[in-house]
Amino acid sequence: MSLRTVGLRFDFSGLPNRLTARISALLVALGLCAFASPRAFAEEGQATTSTLTDDYPLTTCIVMVGQKLGRGGKGHVVNYEGREVRLCCKKCVKDFNANPQKYLPILDAAVIAKEKPNYPLSTCVVSGQPLDPKSAVDFVYKNHLVRFCCADCKASFLKEPDKFLGQLTSARTQRTKQ
Repeated sequence: MSLRTVGLRFDFSGLPNRLTARISALLVALGLCAFASPRAFAEEGQATTSTLTDDYPLTTCIVMVGQKLGRGGKGHVVNYEGREVRLCCKKCVKDFNANPQKYLPILDAAVIAKEKPNYPLSTCVVSGQPLDPKSAVDFVYKNHLVRFCCADCKASFLKEPDKFLGQLTSARTQRTKQ
């Protein structure tokens, strides 16, 4: 994309060629930064203030339980192993990063409570077997509920999650259209 594509014109006549080249490079770099997502620059497990999804299941922090998320309900967003985790403050980000396994069950329970009533499949996403409400295995993968008929299917899912997520995504889309 050139600067003309976005309707910007700059007149560098009269400047030495080296300076013109540097200014042009700086403008291109600034333009790229303006269009890039803030989370593109965040390391895995590092906080960013952008929001990844609008369907986050909680309005409170999972570290400082009960504390409302700041910044318009978004708080500090951490990407942990492909999962969006919203926390109320930088101290909670530090505490979460120190021991995520302590706090993730709170988020998992909220995801399950939110998605289970409208889960789009009545069969196991791996085996195709009917889901028994009493024995189905509920699992949260990247902040989405995935239900299995048994623990063996969960293990199979984890070997090739992308293979099975397409079915779940398709079923969700179909349910949304209805």
